[in-house]
Amino acid sequence: MNHNRKRREAEDRQRRRQEADVRNNVQVDPKALAPCNSYGWPEFIGRGYYLDVSFTCASCGTEEVWPASQQKWWYEVAKGSVYSRAKLCQICREEARLCKGKAHPLQNAGRWLGLIRDDIEPALLASGWHPVIGIGESRPMLLSYGRGDVLVRLRWDSSSYRTALILERRDVRDAPFQTLVQIGCDTYDMTHGELQRRFDSYLSMVKDQLGSKAKP
Repeated sequence: MNHNRKRREAEDRQRRRQEADVRNNVQVDPKALAPCNSYGWPEFIGRGYYLDVSFTCASCGTEEVWPASQQKWWYEVAKGSVYSRAKLCQICREEARLCKGKAHPLQNAGRWLGLIRDDIEPALLASGWHPVIGIGESRPMLLSYGRGDVLVRLRWDSSSYRTALILERRDVRDAPFQTLVQIGCDTYDMTHGELQRRFDSYLSMVKDQLGSKAKP
């Protein structure tokens, strides 16, 4: 009995959502869409109206909603491809617009570790650490520093779907590395502002870890 009641409540919620979608929809004008030579049509064309679409910002990772009214403008006024979708939240979209056509040093992954090395290496050397990998490289993709049997390394990891910058530490020879800091970063999709925020965050966390854990 309880199962049937829950099922009916779920069906009622789904029906109310569908009714709300219909009330708030924005009609599609097929004649205003950009020409398309594909055999398949997006769902909104067959449906006949636009609905608000939730998505995750490709730059900062926040949850955002692409309103039906903006979709109509994009597809029918701006003549955007009917297969294109919103990728950036409003803040990141504004940042991208301001920086359009401009290069940023952090869009080159090799610049990250070079800049980080220039910032942290003097303090590490003063504390008795010595460089192992990344010496003299203008754009290193891996840095490591040793002191006795202890080794710390900073590296890029692209083994997953999202590239990450990692700080690892090994306290004993032949022991596995332990991850101390990890921050996801996509230098292709992220805006200049988000790249700088990720860089600053990683650098700050690295300093905290090495400042507290790299002491004798």
